Amino acid sequence: MPPLEPHTVTLDGPLRGWGMALAAPACSTLPSDPCVLGLSKLAQALADRICEWPLGYATTPERQHIIDVLLDEIRTAPRQRMHLPMPHDRRLLKIASQLLADPSDERSLAEWAHWAGLSPRSLTRHFRDETTLSFAQWRQQARLSEALRQLTDGRSVADIAHALGFSSASAFVTVFRRHFGLPPGRYLARAGHGLETGLDPARGLASPAASG
Repeated sequence: MPPLEPHTVTLDGPLRGWGMALAAPACSTLPSDPCVLGLSKLAQALADRICEWPLGYATTPERQHIIDVLLDEIRTAPRQRMHLPMPHDRRLLKIASQLLADPSDERSLAEWAHWAGLSPRSLTRHFRDETTLSFAQWRQQARLSEALRQLTDGRSVADIAHALGFSSASAFVTVFRRHFGLPPGRYLARAGHGLETGLDPARGLASPAASG
C-alpha cells in the first residue's frame, strides 16, 4: 500500500499475520499502486529481524543496511495476480463468506441463489455489478487464493486439489497455471517458497470438475 493511499481493512474471520509501516521517503522506489507481492524467504526473515528491534532506538548503519536489503526485496518481488473483491449486498456477502469458509462447496449458482433468497438472474447480475467478476470467476479466484495459502504451508498439490473440489491434481495445476502463468512449484520457487519433495506439479491439461 503506497503512502497516503486511502484504504480500509475488513476481516471476515480470524487473521494471523503482521503489518509493517515504512516512512514515505523509503517508499519512493516501491510500487506506486496498491498490490499484492510474493515476498521471498529472505524478505520474511529480514522483516522478522526488524520486528525484534526495540522501539525508539536510533537506526545504526548495520540496521540501515538490513532495511535497504528489505526494500530491494520488496521492489523486485513478483506481483501476485490475486484480487478478490467482496460484494456489499448482505445476501451476496453471505454467499461469499460461506465460499471463503469452504471453497470446495460445489453448490450450483441456482442452489446458492435459493439459499440466499435470490433469483439466479439477480445473483448473476448483482454479483458482477458489485465485484466486476462473474460468480464462477469469483468462486474460482476464492479457490486459488486458498490454494496459495495451502501451498505456502507445504501441502501437496494432490491434497489441495482434493480439498478445494478439483477433479484431479492435474486439473488444479492447469487452472493455477492459466491464472498465474506458472505451475505451483515454479510459482512458489520464484516467490522464495518450496513445495514438498517428490511433487510434480506441471502435469495434465484437464479442467476442474466444479468451476462454478
